[in-house]
Amino acid sequence: MPTFAEKMLARASGRSHVRPGDVVTVQPHWLLSHDNTAAIIRIFREQIGYTQVAHPQRLIVVLD
Repeated sequence: MPTFAEKMLARASGRSHVRPGDVVTVQPHWLLSHDNTAAIIRIFREQIGYTQVAHPQRLIVVLD
C-alpha cells in the first residue's frame, strides 16, 4: 500500500505510482520560506545566480 507521500508525488508527477528511490520532478503549488530569507538574499542572487523567485504568487513566508 503506497504512503501518503508516494500518492502525492505520483499525482504531482503525472505517474500512476512511485516507489522509494524513484526520482520525480514536480511543480509545487506553494513554496514555503522563513523570514530569515531576507538575511541570505545575497547568496540567492550572487552565488546561485537568481534575481527573483520564478512564481512569487506561490511564495509563503513564515514569520516567527
